[in-house]
Amino acid sequence: MVSETKVDSSFPTAQFQIKDFAMPFRLDRNKYGGGLLLYVRVDIPVKLLNDIEFDNSFEIMFVEINLRFKKWFLSCSYNPNVSLIENHLKCISRGIDYYSSKYENFIILGDLNTEITNDYMSQFCGAYNLKNLI
Repeated sequence: MVSETKVDSSFPTAQFQIKDFAMPFRLDRNKYGGGLLLYVRVDIPVKLLNDIEFDNSFEIMFVEINLRFKKWFLSCSYNPNVSLIENHLKCISRGIDYYSSKYENFIILGDLNTEITNDYMSQFCGAYNLKNLI
């Protein structure tokens, strides 16, 4: 996952092609900041999950990947400012809560622009019993 891509629709997806990777999933912002690109190897089945919509101030995408006969839920996000972390984590939580009946395996990727010691991060980790954060 690449965050803060600073691209918009004027950049063709083909220019971001990387050998042995499928075309990336994009969540564009603009040249002043934000944006996400998610790359997945071409041999890994993947699909974008569109069941939940967020207003455009949240840069979050959910995808399903299939690895070793298991389905994984991936949350990919960018939080531009620590002051927005509470609402950002609420959006991720909304996705986890919604998809938890369909997936047993979850990966949370992101540039959250906060510390693990932040109160909202501690609450988020406690709510989902997250222990292995890097």
